[in-house]
Amino acid sequence: MFGSVILEVLIGIAFVYAVLSLTCTVINEYIAAILKLRPRMMEAGLRGMLKNNQLVDDLYSHPLINTLSIAEPMRGLFSVMAVDKPAYIPAQSFSVALLDIVKARCPVQETGEGNVFTSVVEGAKAVDCDFKNMLVAFANQAEGNLAKLQDMLEKWFISTMEHLSAWYRKQMQLVAFLVALGLAAATNADTLEIAGRIYHDAAMRGAIVLSAVEAANVRPDDPVAGRQVARTYAAKVTDPQLPLGWREFPQGFGQWLQKLLGLLLTTFAVSLGAPFWFDMLNKVMNFRWSGVKPRPASPGDGSNK
Repeated sequence: MFGSVILEVLIGIAFVYAVLSLTCTVINEYIAAILKLRPRMMEAGLRGMLKNNQLVDDLYSHPLINTLSIAEPMRGLFSVMAVDKPAYIPAQSFSVALLDIVKARCPVQETGEGNVFTSVVEGAKAVDCDFKNMLVAFANQAEGNLAKLQDMLEKWFISTMEHLSAWYRKQMQLVAFLVALGLAAATNADTLEIAGRIYHDAAMRGAIVLSAVEAANVRPDDPVAGRQVARTYAAKVTDPQLPLGWREFPQGFGQWLQKLLGLLLTTFAVSLGAPFWFDMLNKVMNFRWSGVKPRPASPGDGSNK
């Protein structure tokens, strides 16, 4: 019985972490959407690549790029607002649009792959920025092959975006930690107190385990089911069955220190993300249902008696 209670406490804590993590994910999506972090990251990356503001402005005005920003919602758990610039640009669209823009700067426009390639090279020479030297170098390596030049631009774009995405993820990790800390403090999500309350309150423990059973197979990272998952489980933060909320404040330095430790434990746990905790919840639930396998009987243990 004791082992069963401990396992149910672990299930309860994992479920609370999963709910809080999903709530943080929703908040992070709103922050990214309201501040337009992804479109701004994309624009900063393009300006860093091309080092020519007019060239970047022309790129955004190109039909292949401009159509990407028409009423485009921020992708994530909620579509909360439209943005004026795209958060994502396909590599092929980037290369085709950029070559069109550069070619248009050539004084003489000609047709045919070889002539178009020449027009691109001549147009590149008219670009007043460091990108001109890179494009001319790419053109020399392409040796008159327009498709090869386009492929080189696409690989350059993809490589730059990968580095930019890594930087963005690091920035969002900091945002996620701060959001998790704020949410833990606002809801009094003290891991130590949560564990104690779930352990001593059988009714609460049973209710949380039932909710955990329903949530065990949830996929919060599924783009199709993401919104419904967010609405359903993020709302559970205010569920009276969860051991959350401020009922009384600590008294004295020792209690405040314990409270701070409990809140920090929750913050670090929630920062791991909703997919991690829903997956962990699923594994713990599977272990609960399977139980511990009995030890195989040895020949001399008297099992035949």
